Amino acid sequence: MLKFSKLLYPSGLILILVNLTPIIGLLFWDWDVFTIIILYWMESAVVGFFNILKMQRINNYVFSPALPLFIVHYSIFMFVHLFFILQFFKPDLGSAIEQFGAFKIVFKYLEGLLISLAFLFLSHGLSFIFNFIKKEEYKNSSLVKQIFFPYQRIIIMQIVIFLIGSGVFYYGYSQDLSAIAFLVILKIFFDLVGHIFEHRKNILS
Repeated sequence: MLKFSKLLYPSGLILILVNLTPIIGLLFWDWDVFTIIILYWMESAVVGFFNILKMQRINNYVFSPALPLFIVHYSIFMFVHLFFILQFFKPDLGSAIEQFGAFKIVFKYLEGLLISLAFLFLSHGLSFIFNFIKKEEYKNSSLVKQIFFPYQRIIIMQIVIFLIGSGVFYYGYSQDLSAIAFLVILKIFFDLVGHIFEHRKNILS
């Protein structure tokens, strides 16, 4: 039976609240859809970071070749993901991308997203501590499963958000509150589904 108190508190509730920051960014910090897409890309890096910690805990903090393997192919995934984002939203940067100069754009946006990124780090960090460590979810996983787990949660969500965000951008609604709110609600939905799936044994018990 689904226990909504377990679903919403504490990590689920924090997840929802953190996902509302793009609305605040739009209203007070002049964010647009590209800024939000970059924030979601950065969140994928946060997910990857905590997946490294999860792999270490699963393996009792003993080094495994699986760890550098994950770091390498996840880094490639992040770079390719960023490449497509910049190609679509900043198509005039083709030559800069080839020279890695496009990463300057990411660092530029990073300065304005540090607070939001910190909240995302906090959200995933609390989930890691309370669910993965204290509730011993690591006992139900393995290194092989954990290597691929981030992709299961990220890829479909990021594709859908990218497509919706592209439509918002293409039709000139980059700073339209209703369009951004729809994007945020969609992100919350995917995050909650991923949250329930990842912690289903604790939530459904």
